[in-house]
Amino acid sequence: VTVSSLNRHAVAYWEDVGLSKSAVLARHIKKFNPYIEIEAVESLFDGARADQLLAGKPSMVLDCIDNIATKVDLLAYCHQHGLPVISASGAGAKADPTRLRISDVEFTTECELARAVRKRLRERGITTGVSMCYTTERTERGLLDFKEHQEEDPTNFAVLPGFRVRVLPVIA
Repeated sequence: VTVSSLNRHAVAYWEDVGLSKSAVLARHIKKFNPYIEIEAVESLFDGARADQLLAGKPSMVLDCIDNIATKVDLLAYCHQHGLPVISASGAGAKADPTRLRISDVEFTTECELARAVRKRLRERGITTGVSMCYTTERTERGLLDFKEHQEEDPTNFAVLPGFRVRVLPVIA
């Protein structure tokens, strides 16, 4: 969890900055269902290791990947292997929770990330059978200016080394 990603994590707070996203989500789910079995995998998804990463036939796969190519690799793998999956789409700069939707990828609208995923899945012959959580809200907010303490070295606010740095309004 990073400061710049807090606006996209409904269950992450300031005290979670620096912790693994999967561990934070697992902790949250266990608060309302202490009997659930969660295997929080802290790894970047790699199609070459998909069999290993998803061994044991999970009852549900949660996709929260930002990178489109990697996201599509995971979704295609789950679809081809009959693993139920729900894919989280873009929520950056969004603020209206009444615009959240869950539907098959075939029926997603307004969301640029869902559109890109739908197009790439279609290129692989997958047109339906992948659930997506997305928003129909159009982004009207721009990026915020860096704060004084961020201007010195914006790379401190990147998710991973070499990733782009964006500062979006944080909804808290």
